[in-house]
Amino acid sequence: MFDLSDVTVAEIDAIVADPTLYEELAKTYISQEPGTVLAPLLIGMFVDSILLGVTLHLFTQWWVYARSTEKPVTQLLVYWQVLFGVVVSGYTIAYCMRVYVYGFGTWHTILGMNWLSMYYVWLTLMLTPAEVFFAHRAYVLLDRSTVFAVIQALLLLCNFGTGIANRVIAPATILTLTKKTLNVTMEYTWLASGMAVDVLNTVSIAVALYRARTGWSETDALIRRLVLLTAETQLWPTVSAITYLVMYAVPSTETYVFFFVCVLKTYTISVLVVLNSRVKLRQEIKHGRGSGGNAAMRASRRMPPAAETIDLATRSQPGSGAAGHAVEVEIETETAGEDDEYVKYTPPISESMIELNTDVERGAGGIW
Repeated sequence: MFDLSDVTVAEIDAIVADPTLYEELAKTYISQEPGTVLAPLLIGMFVDSILLGVTLHLFTQWWVYARSTEKPVTQLLVYWQVLFGVVVSGYTIAYCMRVYVYGFGTWHTILGMNWLSMYYVWLTLMLTPAEVFFAHRAYVLLDRSTVFAVIQALLLLCNFGTGIANRVIAPATILTLTKKTLNVTMEYTWLASGMAVDVLNTVSIAVALYRARTGWSETDALIRRLVLLTAETQLWPTVSAITYLVMYAVPSTETYVFFFVCVLKTYTISVLVVLNSRVKLRQEIKHGRGSGGNAAMRASRRMPPAAETIDLATRSQPGSGAAGHAVEVEIETETAGEDDEYVKYTPPISESMIELNTDVERGAGGIW
């Protein structure tokens, strides 16, 4: 079994500098574990193509039903995410063509970091806007907490800076990626900061929504739905980030390439699901479906009482010759005057609850 654990970085760099020795090393290394080395990129391209289809489907729904209601900055975010998603999918296909078609028979092509390290840039440019989007939602739900804002700003800056730095200092071959101290430090800092941002956003939004319970069964039922939606939409990016970190830490340095390629689309899909869910929840409440919607709508349509007079006619007992007794019933009602005030009933479920989960309420001064 070919083992690089006892080979120093200097020795690998010397071999890489010689094309003939590098090709022999790559052939020996890949031949013993072809599935581990060759499969992750190929499977990653396949899964990425599926996720691209999901992204375009969600984008079409957003374009038809939600685009006209979004703020310009939110529209820009969606365009950015989808555009880069298409670009990265094209880049992944070109990368696979280079390795498996045009580079067929050349073993060291799959071990090079020149093309692979560009994913640091793609990830940084796509993940950062999505993470800012979710962080801003959490920030508003937490009553604009300064502590939360400072922590997230530092984590986001750290994640962005180390992502770009990883591309700049990327080694020539993947064989030394986990052997150079600077690369390992930057990689773990990048992965840990991104994972911390995701976890903090998810927990903060869920906790803030849970604390918003009012005691109204309808409102609390909706809040439970919003918490579940938050968990569902942000679960996959968080799990992907954690899995990516674990796979990078294992001795085999190639298996994490799969997550390297696919994790991009999970953030784009999460953003689109969140934005599309707002339209669905608005429609449910508008048409009285869902958590107590009918009762809330009926209650909101109650009108003030008006003066009424009810007269009951005099009737005779059937079958008797006697004249019936005259019965007069008088009902006193109050007539609302111009100066009288009535408290308008506001149903516990309102559109503002939808805004809190899926977007910042427009009256709250949010940018999203």
